[in-house]
Amino acid sequence: VNPLLSGPGWRARPVINMTVALKRQKAAILLESRPRTQIAPRSPHQDGIAAEANAVMQHLQEYNKEEKFLQKFIDDAQTYGSAIGKAYWDETVLHPDGTRGDVVWKTLAIENFFPAPDAEDLDENGLTDCMEMHRVDFTYLADAFGEDVARRCASDTGVEPDLARERRMPLSRSGPGYLQSSVQNGDQNRYDRTGTTPSSLWDYGQSGTSARYTVYEWWRKDSSMGTREKIVQSMTPQGPVVQTVTEMYQKYPFWRLTLVCGEEVLYDGPSPYRVLPYFKCDDIPVGHRFWGQGAPEVCEPMQQELNKR
Repeated sequence: VNPLLSGPGWRARPVINMTVALKRQKAAILLESRPRTQIAPRSPHQDGIAAEANAVMQHLQEYNKEEKFLQKFIDDAQTYGSAIGKAYWDETVLHPDGTRGDVVWKTLAIENFFPAPDAEDLDENGLTDCMEMHRVDFTYLADAFGEDVARRCASDTGVEPDLARERRMPLSRSGPGYLQSSVQNGDQNRYDRTGTTPSSLWDYGQSGTSARYTVYEWWRKDSSMGTREKIVQSMTPQGPVVQTVTEMYQKYPFWRLTLVCGEEVLYDGPSPYRVLPYFKCDDIPVGHRFWGQGAPEVCEPMQQELNKR
């Protein structure tokens, strides 16, 4: 719009967007030059194991749409300076043969991931804690933690469940590993009540209309110790003796995981994984800073000068 109100009521000026060109060029180089991973056996008798491992890797790449995932991951890194990914076991995945569960990769929205204030990288040696925020629907809460807990979460948040939009098949509870079956992107395969037809009619990710409840995943290092009783059998000249002893143990040998929704603590206990399920990619790493530098920040001075012409 022409604010001077003189001449034509509108005018257009072509603008060259340096950021988009730079991102596309770097993404093409990274995607085309990335190495292809192949598992090779150390000895001939391990050929079968290597073949099975390669088959599993190929399945994960196909199921998670590796090409599309990498494009989104690289684009996020170049746009925001860093990209955060997550690899986890998702119990909600239902295969056509009726089996459940699969390893899933996803890219997190950076505004939903909170590293420790003093963290400089996603390194387990230096990272003490981090938090992820995602949204789920009422059915997920009810299936995973019980309907009473889901009702209390709804009461705490003041949000009524929209059950008309939640058409997912009920899930089976399977311990802490199941707790990681959280938000998935809408392009991931889902199945409706028949268990055979892929469906993306619902999306309880960040844009899902039925995903109305915020769950916080808090991962942290915790060196707390606990005590437990142990039965010990020993031999004496008089014969075997069985006695109960108390021993110390580390309650959280890897990570401590706490899930919270509203004022309800959904889970608080040991992590189901030996390692942190998150990974990070920086476009341009910046020393002593967790988030890297992206293309918009690099191109900003040149883009501003170009816009003036």
